[in-house]
Amino acid sequence: MNRLKRLIRGHSGQDMVEYGLLAALLSIVTVSALIYFGPALKPAYYRLQDAMRRAATAHYPAHPGDGQNKKNPD
Repeated sequence: MNRLKRLIRGHSGQDMVEYGLLAALLSIVTVSALIYFGPALKPAYYRLQDAMRRAATAHYPAHPGDGQNKKNPD
């Protein structure tokens, strides 16, 4: 019974509720921002993706034995 009284008088339960509310608010703000700014950021994401793909293929060309660099496809 003393434990229950300490829990009711203590602030640890209140702190946990506040952290939960803060996490919920942060989640709502994050999802809302992604919904609102997502379409505007999509072209920039695709440009970045293409640049990374071009950079990767420029530094790591295909190996001669994998069939992509054959001079005579017959």
